[in-house]
Amino acid sequence: MIDSTVEVLCYWNGTILRTETDLRYIGNNVEIEPIDVPIHTTFVELLKMIYDIIGVDRDYQLVLKCRHPTEMNKFQPLVVRNDRTVARMLLVLSKYGMSSVQLFIEQTPNHYHLSNEMGHLTRLSTGDTDVDDENERDEEDDRDEAIDTDEIHLPNYDENCCQTENIDLVMVQQVVECESTRL
Repeated sequence: MIDSTVEVLCYWNGTILRTETDLRYIGNNVEIEPIDVPIHTTFVELLKMIYDIIGVDRDYQLVLKCRHPTEMNKFQPLVVRNDRTVARMLLVLSKYGMSSVQLFIEQTPNHYHLSNEMGHLTRLSTGDTDVDDENERDEEDDRDEAIDTDEIHLPNYDENCCQTENIDLVMVQQVVECESTRL
C-alpha cells in the first residue's frame, strides 16, 4: 500500500551550504519542523502550509529548495516553484528509498526597490561614471523600479566583494555594504 502523505522536513532560519556533492542547512537559529504533505499537494497549498508552520509574514517571499538526489550519495538543490516541482519533490521518497524529504526555506522581503545608493552602484558597475545624471532622474521612477538581479554586474575590485554576475536578492544588501565601505 502506498502512503498518501510524504514526510517533509522543513528547515528555516539558516543558510544553505552547498558542496560539490551535497547540500546542508546551517546556522545558529535553524528550526526544523516535520510536516505530512499529501501526495497530490499543489504549490499554493504547500506554500500555505509552510507560511502557517514557520509563522512568517506573507510580506516575505519563500524560496523553497529540496535536497534532491542526483545519484548515489550526491545531492543538488531542486528549486520548488510550481506544481510540477512539488510533485517531483514528493516522489523522492518512493524513487530513491529515502525516509523523508528535506526542504530548505529561504525568506526574502517581497518588495525590493532600487534605492538611490543601489541605482548609483548599478550605474557605476556598468561603466556609467557620469553621476550628474542622477539629479535629472525622476525620483518617482526610482521608487517604482524593481531590482532585476540578472542585470546587476559587479566589478571585481577586490576579493572581499561579491564576484558573481547573477546574485540573489538576499545578497543585494551585502553588495551595497561592501561597495559603500570601499567608496
